[in-house]
Amino acid sequence: ARQDRACLRVALVLNTEPPPHALELLRTADVVIGVDGGANVLASRFPTVAAHAVVGDFDSVSERTCAHFESQLQDKGVDCVELRMERDQDTTDLQKALSVVTQWNGRGHLCGEGVDVAGAQAVMAMHGSLLPLLARPSLDITVLGGLEGRLDHTFQALNTLLIYTTAEGARCANGQPPSIHVYGSTSNARIVPPGKHCIQVDTGEVGATCGLMPLGTRATVSTEGLKWNLCEHALVWGGLMSTSNKIASPQVDVETDQPLVWTVTTSCRDSPP
Repeated sequence: ARQDRACLRVALVLNTEPPPHALELLRTADVVIGVDGGANVLASRFPTVAAHAVVGDFDSVSERTCAHFESQLQDKGVDCVELRMERDQDTTDLQKALSVVTQWNGRGHLCGEGVDVAGAQAVMAMHGSLLPLLARPSLDITVLGGLEGRLDHTFQALNTLLIYTTAEGARCANGQPPSIHVYGSTSNARIVPPGKHCIQVDTGEVGATCGLMPLGTRATVSTEGLKWNLCEHALVWGGLMSTSNKIASPQVDVETDQPLVWTVTTSCRDSPP
């Protein structure tokens, strides 16, 4: 588990099959958010986990799920609020949720385009106990689901990762991009921005299958710690891709001049840095 006290740990639950160790990830999060139909997953698969917010246009949230969270609020005193977003067809539910979280971070409130101002005021009132956490300067976001099911959804999830780890408008309160890890039922993924990076993995993960792939732009990549290391190799769609590689060390060093997506199988549990 990540224990950085300067970091706000947020778990976003999508409307897909959760990863095998989802409950552990949810328990280590400071804030849990159901992303539209992901609220159904929370209510049915993890009924003891309190959601602090449900974000979306609610076109996929069942009446039973709404009743479940209302019961949590009444019976357990759980701080929970609905944030209904506009039906914006140009952004996905995951993008809406990430917009909410990045606006939340360091401010202790929600505001901005696409968010109901009255809802923002309700969050301030109902989440008084969370305000010290919301003021933490950095964001560590865990996304549960999004790498299985429809292929277009998977591509969009990767595109969303790229947007929110590279765009200037998606910075945390400390001015840095958020750390976002996506956990699927068979693979995990994260964005590796341009520069030099050290990826720490569990010792039990040595030998796991991994991959490094560019996201739309030719990338020159060098690595250490893989079975088949790269040395200023050009990775590009329509050319070479580093797939079906193997982790050979508890530390994998990556240097790239363009964003990459790092993937690893979930046969051994990922431990994000």
